[in-house]
Amino acid sequence: MARHVQDLALALGILDRARDAAIDPGPELGDPVTVDLGRLRFATFTDDGEFPVAPAARRAVAEAAQMLSAAGAKNVAWRPPSLTRASDLLFACLSADRTAAFKRLLHGNRVDPRVRSLLLTAAMPGWLRRIAAFALGSLGQRRSAVTMRRFASGTADEYWQTIEALAAFRHELLRSLEAADGGPIDLILCPPYAVPAQRHGASLMMPLPGAYTALANVSGFPAGIVPVTRVRPGEESDRPVSRDMVERVARESERGSAGLPIAMQVIARPWRDHVALAAMAKTEAEARKRPDYPARLPL
Repeated sequence: MARHVQDLALALGILDRARDAAIDPGPELGDPVTVDLGRLRFATFTDDGEFPVAPAARRAVAEAAQMLSAAGAKNVAWRPPSLTRASDLLFACLSADRTAAFKRLLHGNRVDPRVRSLLLTAAMPGWLRRIAAFALGSLGQRRSAVTMRRFASGTADEYWQTIEALAAFRHELLRSLEAADGGPIDLILCPPYAVPAQRHGASLMMPLPGAYTALANVSGFPAGIVPVTRVRPGEESDRPVSRDMVERVARESERGSAGLPIAMQVIARPWRDHVALAAMAKTEAEARKRPDYPARLPL
């Protein structure tokens, strides 16, 4: 959305002033400059319990945590809900209509093979997807089997159950932030993605590695991503060799990734966009002082 956090804050301020409060209620956007970082409490995680991330992604979160701690923010323990549910809910929402809306939008256009694969999977009858998922699991393709089971059946009943589960997950996530020892948590720091960058075409086998970005999408909490570092030689991958094709694609994406940019994700509490921006701005300012800062990133 922007090359620098300051530009992002400017754009968000303009969008917020254009909002009709009668239709889109909510508090006015705060000013990131007024946020006292020394009063913030934050938590970190680098493992969603589903898909391990690359070593450089773990390091980026640790370095960002050190930057905020040096500014006076407090790093505290967090007991999150099951984060894999974010991935479950995201797939269920996106395929609730068995991709009828996607097909309508794509009508008359060339469809990318990776998109076509998702459309075909979503259109499969539930019984056929169950059989395919079982077969994939039996062949050692556990991650593909899990993804296939996440597609919705397309019934109205299941859709409304998903909406209820989505609301329940948001409340549970907020309660987990409120229940932290010593007081509520203001921010979550985590990787935005499991690997530095996918190789071209890799999303055919690896459409969504982990719940890292899905957590922000499903919760609806304000979130942003800021570059921190680059993959260093010798830390490209510690992913074990596996028969699972998704794991193999992830390992291949990590191979030769030295020099690629690595970012970290900030997730704030509802209506605290300015708090997320303040933490991002501090991280960006400190990261820019380092020799491995990704100075020029493509949009």
